[in-house]
Amino acid sequence: SMEQAVLICKEMGNLAEVPRLAHTACSMYQIHGSTESGATLLDKAAKMMEATQSQDALELFKRAANVVLGEDNPRQAAEYTSKMARLLVKLQMYDEAAAAIRREIGMLKKADHTPSIGRLTVALVLVQLARGDQVAAEKAFKEWGNYCEAPEINTLEMLLQAYDNEDAEAARAALNNPFIKHMDVEYAKLARGLPLPQQEYAIPPPGVRANAAESYTSPNATKLMEETTNQVQNMSIKEPKDTTADTVSVEKEEAQAETLPADTVSVEKEEAQAEPSKNIENEEDYEGGL
Repeated sequence: SMEQAVLICKEMGNLAEVPRLAHTACSMYQIHGSTESGATLLDKAAKMMEATQSQDALELFKRAANVVLGEDNPRQAAEYTSKMARLLVKLQMYDEAAAAIRREIGMLKKADHTPSIGRLTVALVLVQLARGDQVAAEKAFKEWGNYCEAPEINTLEMLLQAYDNEDAEAARAALNNPFIKHMDVEYAKLARGLPLPQQEYAIPPPGVRANAAESYTSPNATKLMEETTNQVQNMSIKEPKDTTADTVSVEKEEAQAETLPADTVSVEKEEAQAEPSKNIENEEDYEGGL
């Protein structure tokens, strides 16, 4: 049978044929009404491929979940989706992992199996923090936190508050919580490697930082300096011109004084001659009085 062919390929180390054979066998099982058997074969094949051909394994897990979900078995579909989510976390495909966890939560809600949703909420918060999306992590807690038990709520509140306050020590303490350490292996590893929040200073501390970038210089700074220098030079050139104009006006006045009419000059000479004669008359009057 096709299932035997899959096992033979595994023993021979020929895993390249496993996905094709598994998909073909699953289709044949569906035709004959043995859907669950087909999904089980897909699950077995995915486990064979998980270590070496992860993408093929993901496709096998995804089809297995869709096959049983079509038969109205959401709980079994959630189990296959959970395997796919853990593999995505292992591959650090966090966007796809977050989507897979949300689908798993939806399947568990449909199956009315809510006890596992609280733990999945913690896993989803860890994945969102690994994506660097703190807002999405807080949203996940608000959306599904009512399914969490008291230890899960306390852990998530402590963790999210630490990231909100950029408190690395508090975040480390929350991630070292025994509850998180005892989660599924992939999520426990994710928690150990999760980047801790870093304090961002509004005002940088004093001192020169290593490898600091050079000071920014505006490309217009040189142009502005040149324009200012040109303005100063133009002002210094204009000032001597004004002084020269004043000098010229003074020289004109002197020239006009030199060219006064001859009558004015003769009057000045007569006045100068009249002054000695007046002085002589005054002296004679003085002697006569004596």
